[in-house]
Amino acid sequence: MNIYGGQQQISGLPMKTRVENLEISMEDLKEIVARTSLQVERISAELAEFREERRKFREHSKSEKWGTKEEKSDHKEEMRKYWEERKRDNREFYRRLADIAVKQGLLIDDIVAPNICRAMKQALGFDEETLCFANARYKRDLRGDFRQIREFDVVAECHGYVMINETGYHLKPEDVTHLIDTVAIAREYFPEYRDRKIIGSVASVSLDESVVNFATSKGILALAVGDELMDIQNPTGFVPSVW
Repeated sequence: MNIYGGQQQISGLPMKTRVENLEISMEDLKEIVARTSLQVERISAELAEFREERRKFREHSKSEKWGTKEEKSDHKEEMRKYWEERKRDNREFYRRLADIAVKQGLLIDDIVAPNICRAMKQALGFDEETLCFANARYKRDLRGDFRQIREFDVVAECHGYVMINETGYHLKPEDVTHLIDTVAIAREYFPEYRDRKIIGSVASVSLDESVVNFATSKGILALAVGDELMDIQNPTGFVPSVW
C-alpha cells in the first residue's frame, strides 16, 4: 500500500524502476533522469527569478516616480509574455515526466497518487493544509469474501470525503461510466466509508474533450497533465457529484 499526503514535491518525485517491465535501457534511463533533474533546477531557478521580478515590479508600481504609464504598460506585457512562456515550459516538463512514468508502468504510483490530494482539495474548496491521504493500487475484498478481491487505482480520503479514482492512458467516455458503477458499489468494499461522502475521478496524461465533457455532465472530476502534474480539466465552477 502506498500512502501519499499533502502537496506535490516535484524535486522529490519518486522515480521507481521495475526491471521486469522496463522498456528502455538503464543507460537511457539514467540520461533521462539526469536531463530531468537539470530541467527541474532550471525551471525552479527561472520561477524564482520571475517571482523576484514580479516583486520588484509591484514595488515600483506603488511608487509615483517609477516611469510613465506607457513604460508600466510595456513592462506588464513583458511580464505576461514571460509568465506564459514559463507555463508552457512547465506543461512540457510535466508531460515528459508523465510519459516516463507511463513507459515504466508507474502512472498511478508516480504521477496520479502523489498529486491527487491537491486536486481533490482544490475541487472541494479545502485549504492546502487540510489533511489528505491517497492509497495507490488499493486491494479490498467484498465483505470479507477473499475470493472476490478488487483493486482500486487510487482511493483518497480528505475531511469527510472519499474519492475513488480510475487511471488510464487512453480513456474513453465508457470508462467514466465504468467508474460511476465502481463508485456506486464502493461501500460494499469499504464499509468503513458508510458515513463518508464519496466522489469519483478519472485521470490520464491527457483527456479528449469528449471525455471531459461527459465526466463533467456526470459530476466526475477529470484530471490530466496541465499547468500541474494533475490538473483539473472540468470547467470553472464544476462541483463533483456525491454518492
